[in-house]
Amino acid sequence: MVIFMRKKKKIKFIVITFILILVGIFLIDPTEIYDDFSDYSKIEIYDNNNEIIFSSINDFTYLSTKISDISSDYINILLHLEDKNFYKHSGFDIYRITKSLFHNLKNDTSFGASTITQQYIKNAYLTNEKTFFRKIKELYLSIKLENEKSKNEILELYLNTLSFGNHYTGIKSAAYGYFNKDISTINLNEFVTLIAILKAPSKYNPILNYNNCMEKKDQLLNVLYNDGIISTNDFEDNYNKVVPISLFEEYSSSVLFYKDVVLSEFKSINVNRKFEGIYKIYTNFDTKMNLEIEKEYRNINTDYSVIATDENYYLTCAIGGKNYYENSYNLGIYGKRDIASTIKPFLYYEALEAGMTPLNKFLSSKTTLNIDNEIYSFSNYNDQYLDIPITMGHALATSDNIYAIKTHVYIGMNKLKNFLNGFNIEANAIPSLGLGSVGMSLLKLNEIYQTFAHLGNYEKIKTIKAVALNGEYKYIHKINPIAKLDSDTCYVINELMTYMFDTNLNTKISVTGSSIANKLKGKIAGKSGLSDFDAYMIGLTPKKVISVWVGYSNNDPLIDVNEKALAKKIFLTAFNSSYIETEWFIKPKRVMYTYASVNSLDDAYKKYVPYLI
Repeated sequence: MVIFMRKKKKIKFIVITFILILVGIFLIDPTEIYDDFSDYSKIEIYDNNNEIIFSSINDFTYLSTKISDISSDYINILLHLEDKNFYKHSGFDIYRITKSLFHNLKNDTSFGASTITQQYIKNAYLTNEKTFFRKIKELYLSIKLENEKSKNEILELYLNTLSFGNHYTGIKSAAYGYFNKDISTINLNEFVTLIAILKAPSKYNPILNYNNCMEKKDQLLNVLYNDGIISTNDFEDNYNKVVPISLFEEYSSSVLFYKDVVLSEFKSINVNRKFEGIYKIYTNFDTKMNLEIEKEYRNINTDYSVIATDENYYLTCAIGGKNYYENSYNLGIYGKRDIASTIKPFLYYEALEAGMTPLNKFLSSKTTLNIDNEIYSFSNYNDQYLDIPITMGHALATSDNIYAIKTHVYIGMNKLKNFLNGFNIEANAIPSLGLGSVGMSLLKLNEIYQTFAHLGNYEKIKTIKAVALNGEYKYIHKINPIAKLDSDTCYVINELMTYMFDTNLNTKISVTGSSIANKLKGKIAGKSGLSDFDAYMIGLTPKKVISVWVGYSNNDPLIDVNEKALAKKIFLTAFNSSYIETEWFIKPKRVMYTYASVNSLDDAYKKYVPYLI
């Protein structure tokens, strides 16, 4: 009795909801809905040489196809599985909706009733949110579209906006993407596989869930055979047969990672987006650098990311992983990792601001400190120490942890915390912060180093320089940096960061950049970082900043010595491939140089050190 009452209430609710939907269709204000289906907004993205690197339609990347490109037998199969009454209904199928309501009521499940027209409307113009108003909009637009377009035109629109996962949109893109074939040449098993993927692109993704995809494909072949759509021979030739996957990559991974950042930014700027015309988006994407990095390091075992910016604060590279088609999550933009020794220039900036000079020395030896009545022990990488007093420049050159910790405690641990807070990075004033125990994205890390490259002037990283619609500029980005750090102090830190590449320093511990120092095409400041899980290499000139991270996204440790060295190798490729001869920073009047040594008795470290007066 209770179950019967529940079902009675559910029937009542469904009837009322259905009536409201029908009323809503006729009462909805058409001005709230896009009403021009004749054109799409085309987006073209250009690089720093004004060469087109990417294009899409309505934010979809796809290869256009026509119904005539697909065999009529395959079209019939698609319609039988997706919308049997497509050529009979007027945008929505009342019989299918009614059947769906009773099916859902009987089985307490969710069984779809959308027509091909409705699916196209949702794919092209709406969202996946399950709200009453969104469904009304979908029905209204479906009816409107049916009155403005022929059935074949609607079917063609549908075929070109279908999502097949792995960023393949449109059936032609999917055919190339999964089988490296044109849609006109694929076989029955491949076509039914595409429909299987279409049912649930994440669940039946043949790259990630191949067995699930094949099972779904065979289920659909069963339906087609039992319904008399395919012959016995066709069924037997294809059922329980594997379908080889041969990935085709329409765009390079580096372009696709960059495209995601551009389109995200494009949606946030006010360009009065219209569904007509061609939007040309101009960027400073460095095609040469990106393709050389991708070509060289695509097949490495580890994950990696490269973020690079130019002298105008524009993003020139945003590689977020080794293969976008396998994983489109951008580790460089969204991933947060501890930054290891790349934090040390920030610490030494605060030290100089607090009154220290690069000539101040601390003993480099294994150290135990009592900090707030707690005992902490600190060591260098591989337990290597000079066991003599060293200067700040030497500490940066060899990435000495002892100097960093002693500086961190000496100036007060809140100094570094406040520095990071100034860049909207949360941090705790604890001893390990001086060695980089704070998480941030590579993009954010690059943004801070970019401030040093601009001698204290800060600007948020952008990708879009300008947007034009049909030849008329609708948006031009204005660069408006703010003075965030002291310019003279930044100059000194930049000079000290060149020491990591100075192989003439006569020390028993090699400078950290020795493996690439003699291969770099020009003068550069830099800092590396290494932990059990992360390897970094960041370098800057007045013209650019390049940041590289290497590690494993699943937090596996870096064990092999070659894995630990990869960040520097990738950096070398990035820097040399984009090298521009650049004048070094102009020395401020407040900056002086003096001769310094590690130890007055043993001039093992002879260098003219910059300092502030």
